[in-house]
Amino acid sequence: MSSFLSTSLQRSVAELHINENNRDDEVNVLFEIIADPKLPGGVQPFADVSRFSQFPEEKEVLFMAGSIFHITDVISGGSFSIVKMELCSKEMNDLKPLFETLRNEYGGEQAGKEQEASLNSFAIVLFNMYRYDIADRFFRRIYYESSNNDPNRVRYCLNIGNVALHTGHYEECADWYDRALKLCESHSFIDHPIEANIHLVRGNLYAKQHRRKQAITSYNKALTIYRKNFGENHSRIATCYSNMAGLFERQKYYGTSLEYHETALNVANHTLPATHPDLVFYNLNLAKLLLELRHRELQRALTHTKKACEIAQKIMPTEHPKFLDIYETMGKIYELMQDFERSTLWYNKVDALGGWQMADVHIQRKWNKRKEFTCIRCHRRTWIYRSFEWMKDTRLNCLIFHDFGFFLLDIERYCCHY
Repeated sequence: MSSFLSTSLQRSVAELHINENNRDDEVNVLFEIIADPKLPGGVQPFADVSRFSQFPEEKEVLFMAGSIFHITDVISGGSFSIVKMELCSKEMNDLKPLFETLRNEYGGEQAGKEQEASLNSFAIVLFNMYRYDIADRFFRRIYYESSNNDPNRVRYCLNIGNVALHTGHYEECADWYDRALKLCESHSFIDHPIEANIHLVRGNLYAKQHRRKQAITSYNKALTIYRKNFGENHSRIATCYSNMAGLFERQKYYGTSLEYHETALNVANHTLPATHPDLVFYNLNLAKLLLELRHRELQRALTHTKKACEIAQKIMPTEHPKFLDIYETMGKIYELMQDFERSTLWYNKVDALGGWQMADVHIQRKWNKRKEFTCIRCHRRTWIYRSFEWMKDTRLNCLIFHDFGFFLLDIERYCCHY
């Protein structure tokens, strides 16, 4: 937005413009804005200009460039989606820390200085929305259009590698991470946070390839550099601890994993705004681990899951894929508490969002091959291959796969988990 944002007090006027611009390759969006003229300082001017307009019946309202809006809800469906927003002040205490944190994160780093958002920042937003194909095109375009002396090429290589990692192209991913490390050396970014970022994502690559020793080594390298630059309390140190916790959890070192999960959440709580998206992941990861321990801590797991859900409801659209994870964890907790009425309620929410298709090919395969359901006999949440869906509610299936299967899982959890 380079000048003014033109809006109307008449919904019919906005819908008329939507109907005039119907294209198969575009998604129509209607923005509903609540603007309070009594907000404190830091709000860009806006005004009803109907009496100055050639079309006063449109009741046009103009917002100045630089206006900040807080998205409160996203409603999909019908011929267009609806995005509900509120005009915000730059001085609003609850949003200012989050705004500054996200601006710095998406701006990136160059020679130790925080940079403003750019086209690369937009591509990162697409990446975080799981639009890997579009994000990849932007990252590659930026990389190939940049000069050989541009220090930001390190970040561009890193981002292209991240897309390859999330789409399962591990050899290509390793190649781009190697390029990024070489560029770090050529630009003298030694012990710089960008070098730590590369070691961190290389650790993620090694973890995907089940090369656990190399993954731990990479995570420790990243952690050492982060500590040199930021001390003990920084959001990226929390990310490091969280990734290491996940690795130890897959190795069934549950005691060590619990310690790292708790440390990650503690650091994040001290360094991130109260509504930062990462807090959703840290709380939920800790809750899921607490359910796998030999002596399950159900009440504590419920507390962390509720916290994750509370934050997600404030900052994420209602159809965000993370809600699948939250709802399923909530249902499992109540199921273990023998509160089948509440567990069924949360599992129904999972089923309602079950059609959501993520860009991650592995999750797509899972949803395409499996049918998740709540057994009407034992009230357990489980799954069955779609080719055998006809027998999901039979007594034989419940006896063999539910009673006996969950009995074996309980033995494994008691013998192997700490």
